[in-house]
Amino acid sequence: MDRTVMWMQWNNLGMEQLHIENTPQGMAADGVVVGVKDGNPFRARYQIDTDKTWKVRELSVELLNTGGKRLELQSDGNGSWRDGQETPVTALSGCLDVDLSATPFTNTLAIRRLGLKPGETVELTVTYIAVPEMEIRAVPQRYTCLELNSHGGIYRYEGLSRNFVAELLVDRDGLVIEYPKTFRRIWSVEEPS
Repeated sequence: MDRTVMWMQWNNLGMEQLHIENTPQGMAADGVVVGVKDGNPFRARYQIDTDKTWKVRELSVELLNTGGKRLELQSDGNGSWRDGQETPVTALSGCLDVDLSATPFTNTLAIRRLGLKPGETVELTVTYIAVPEMEIRAVPQRYTCLELNSHGGIYRYEGLSRNFVAELLVDRDGLVIEYPKTFRRIWSVEEPS
């Protein structure tokens, strides 16, 4: 996979450009988000590296506004996390996936890693990062595969701690096309190999 994708926030107050490509270790994603949260504009850049099974190994998020914060996390791929200073982050123990509030891309990580078949459901706890607040916590989620075909599929995503449910339409790579009332894809291109 070597693709560039753009999403618009449903309320038209934000946009993202993401480049994702395969690497010898797994996958590398580099995204830039511009948005408005609670009436305040923000700009953020994130980078995520996974292994070949789509488990997150490294993550960085940086606010690009003046005086912006930077967050770095590393995972062993088995649920142990460390921050940028190599300090264990025990509150995230057991989390394999990441959910960044400002992007639909992080849903792809769980969708690809889980490889669910139609009718299958999995509950998991993820490392949730609120952007632009840069708050981190472990949160429970559920993914259910509703439909799969050669063009993609539909997954029910549930944020269990806040009673949130959405049906995500994804393409064959698991990248979100439509996340109702939250994000919609406006552009996508595969880079020549």
